[in-house]
Amino acid sequence: MHPVPAPGSGITSLWLTDATTGDLVRTFEDVRDRDRGSSRHPDDWSDELLTARFTSDGRFVVSGGDDGRIRIWDTATGRCVRTLEGHDDDVYAIALTPDDRFLLSGSSDGTLQLWELDW
Repeated sequence: MHPVPAPGSGITSLWLTDATTGDLVRTFEDVRDRDRGSSRHPDDWSDELLTARFTSDGRFVVSGGDDGRIRIWDTATGRCVRTLEGHDDDVYAIALTPDDRFLLSGSSDGTLQLWELDW
């Protein structure tokens, strides 16, 4: 399986699809769903998702958005379990070390951030 930003301009949803069949496994809904009664916190969402990566064990997806935040999502529940703040503009690049201990993020604000993840 692989996380993919949903197709179209203004990507606002993260889809988890089966890489072999292309079947949809889970959708992480966008902020607009809170207007339809979602109980999710508004800080769980950016207006546009720009990048996403799985952790090595597949338990989490790390995403970067246009609000400068990095979000860590539990793939089993679809819930945002952690938000990292440190960029002032779009987060376009995310890389995890093989042991998932460190995360490197790149932003259009011209910065790279190295995060130590304390799972």
